[in-house]
Amino acid sequence: RKLRHRRFAQRSPFFSLPGSEVGVRTCDSHKAGMLLTATLLENMGSILSGLIYPDLAVASMNDGVDVCAGALAKTKRCYDAVSAATSAASLFGLIGAICSLFCIPIVGSAADHFGRRPLLIFSFICSKVPTLTLLCVAYADVSIYYFFAALMITAMVPSSMLFWFWINDCTTPDERVRMFGRLSALTNLEGIATPLFVILVHGKHAVILLACVRLAAVLTVICFVPESRPPASLRSSLCANGRLAFLSRWQGVSKLCSDKSLRIFLPLAFVAAGKGAGINAIALFFCKAKFGLTKETFAPYVSVGTVSNAIVQLILIHPLSRMMGLRGLFAFSLVAGSVNCILYALVPSPGWLYLLAGLSGLANVGVPAIQALMSNLSESVPGMTPGVALGALQAVQSLIMILIPPVFQAIFAIAAREHVLLSLPFLVAAAGNLICLVVLLCLPKSYFPHSE
Repeated sequence: RKLRHRRFAQRSPFFSLPGSEVGVRTCDSHKAGMLLTATLLENMGSILSGLIYPDLAVASMNDGVDVCAGALAKTKRCYDAVSAATSAASLFGLIGAICSLFCIPIVGSAADHFGRRPLLIFSFICSKVPTLTLLCVAYADVSIYYFFAALMITAMVPSSMLFWFWINDCTTPDERVRMFGRLSALTNLEGIATPLFVILVHGKHAVILLACVRLAAVLTVICFVPESRPPASLRSSLCANGRLAFLSRWQGVSKLCSDKSLRIFLPLAFVAAGKGAGINAIALFFCKAKFGLTKETFAPYVSVGTVSNAIVQLILIHPLSRMMGLRGLFAFSLVAGSVNCILYALVPSPGWLYLLAGLSGLANVGVPAIQALMSNLSESVPGMTPGVALGALQAVQSLIMILIPPVFQAIFAIAAREHVLLSLPFLVAAAGNLICLVVLLCLPKSYFPHSE
């Protein structure tokens, strides 16, 4: 058996044998580069979509007129339009979160059974549906509600989970913190340039740019990204113990939660990360209603924020992880997140947003640690393949990451409709971070044997 394993490892581009009898997974540089290219293109599409759709949503609610642009901000009509747009986004986002609860575990099992590549292609094709609807909103006056409905499809087949599977197949546990840190940094580096394209490509033409980027992403996956799993491991784990796929994955979550430390630590990590997604979901709507910003005037703040995040992930993540440990990284990110949210709530003018964007990277210092922890845990669940275990954890995280943004959008919609404190979602996020921090600091280190 060892000889067969050695021969397979020598043939496989994903394995190397540095003088040992057990294959050590390493990423082939060319194949990893192709996955990285696809990741960058998909992330570029997500950035463009997040910048483009709020303007179109507000205009779609008012017969094609952006009633929040420039001097129209802080008016009743603007508040009502922003409230209607975020209410619709919240409703469809909540429905998508419920659907993802059942779909994501099945997608994870299908990735184990059929391979990562077919599911990546399917996921990338699904992400083009919202882009097509956004084109129709911009050029055919179709209702923005179709776009919100199409976003539910991408929530059911998340490409981020499949990226994690691919990396998990090609790396060893001790490589993943640095690998995810670099991936996060490189993914965010293109966020420096992408918002500048929005400034150069005015109005509805930005949607055409978005469509071209999305098309390039799916063609890259189809033509260049290979399968990461060995052929012998495919078609072996669509269902576990004769149960439906999603039931087997939630059974894996139950096994993980039997560990007392993980039962407390993982919800803290997921909720803390989810609040960041919630703030991002309402940031442009908040700036439209308060300062009259559009996608062109808001884009520079996104560039500064991604520069901050890239610097943190490339330079600070490794020394901080060695000095503080995983637990300390989470505590640091919670404090930074709370401070940033409070400052955001009190910001008096758009110029101050540059400072806040520059500090925003500190709040994301714990993200690679969460990804690495999940990947490492997925390989130690008895009776489950890594894909099934990682799919169970990803199902919980994706549900939270999909559910929290609609909650923040609903809070903001209520605040805008009632013409009260627009910064209420930021204060809620700051309070949530502080509560998580208190809980984290009250727990003894013995609760976190997997986090140090």
